[in-house]
Amino acid sequence: MRKKAGIRAIPERKYCCIKADNLFGFLRSFKHEYPQNRRRNIYKNIFYGGRKNALLQEWIDDEEIVGNFVKDSQKVECDFQYANILIPANNEESYIAKLLDSLLQQRVKNWVPCIVVIANACTDSTVEICESKAADFQRLGWKYTVLETAQPGKCNAINLGERSCQPGPRIYLDADIVCSENLVSAICNALDTSAPLYATGKLSVMNPRSWISKQYRNFWLETPFIKSRAVGAGVYAVNDAGRARWGDFPEIISDDTFVRLNFSPSERVEVNEEFHWPLTEGFRRLVKVRNRQNMGVDEIGQLYPEIVSNEGKKNFSASNLLYLLFSKPVPFFVYSLVSAAVLLKKHENQWDRGR
Repeated sequence: MRKKAGIRAIPERKYCCIKADNLFGFLRSFKHEYPQNRRRNIYKNIFYGGRKNALLQEWIDDEEIVGNFVKDSQKVECDFQYANILIPANNEESYIAKLLDSLLQQRVKNWVPCIVVIANACTDSTVEICESKAADFQRLGWKYTVLETAQPGKCNAINLGERSCQPGPRIYLDADIVCSENLVSAICNALDTSAPLYATGKLSVMNPRSWISKQYRNFWLETPFIKSRAVGAGVYAVNDAGRARWGDFPEIISDDTFVRLNFSPSERVEVNEEFHWPLTEGFRRLVKVRNRQNMGVDEIGQLYPEIVSNEGKKNFSASNLLYLLFSKPVPFFVYSLVSAAVLLKKHENQWDRGR
């Protein structure tokens, strides 16, 4: 049993709590003092279990009633805080259910997830899939909102979603990733400081289906970009002090690069929890994605040259290239072929997933 059980008091939107040893005594008194029809509505929102806080999700308007029940129950302060999770989504019906299911499995302690999905210009069943998960999140006592806009654009979607954010860490997720069960808690704990900070998890690239993407992956994982840690491809997060470094998200290609470069290497943290991220499939799509990635980096260099010095990653050394050439000849050739095709390809501002 957990050491604390929480009671949510709506007017201040704060949490107070009583020690678990006194919880059942509290409920016995509650049974005798409160009308049965109201008790039923509140009882159904009390949760127990390995990773769930015993929260009263019911909005209780009368603070005096709450106070009467907890005043003799060794009331103590509780440090619950919001963990904002923003998920911009554009036609993600094949992916987003897996992400939401992984969020439902999160083991959060002293954090109350506030999840906002922003469906932008969707023409598939993304919205319906997201709305179908609402009851599951509500049963956990978490805040869950699905927003919909006809305007396309990831950065615009993020700006809309941030209007629903509470004070506390902000975690930005791509709709096609899958989170390990402790990722949210680990990121929030890392960001629980007054100093500006950026955090992400350990990138785990899913094994592609196509042969050429498998070979590309085998080499890409050896690049200085991946080896530099705190990559943030698909998952990045900031605390309140870090988020204060810029205003609205600008309309740019690479939002993750923009945010990462707003922090020096010493201000970027990689927690020891994985997230799983899909690589795009096939040669043509690999070229398209790499081209767009390069465009995004070039755009930031042109628009925000003052933050480029925060990159901090090393380039390939001649010895590393020679080692990879002889140890991974086929992945080396495939990666070089994709890179050469990108150099020959005209810049096409067209979105695709992956790296």
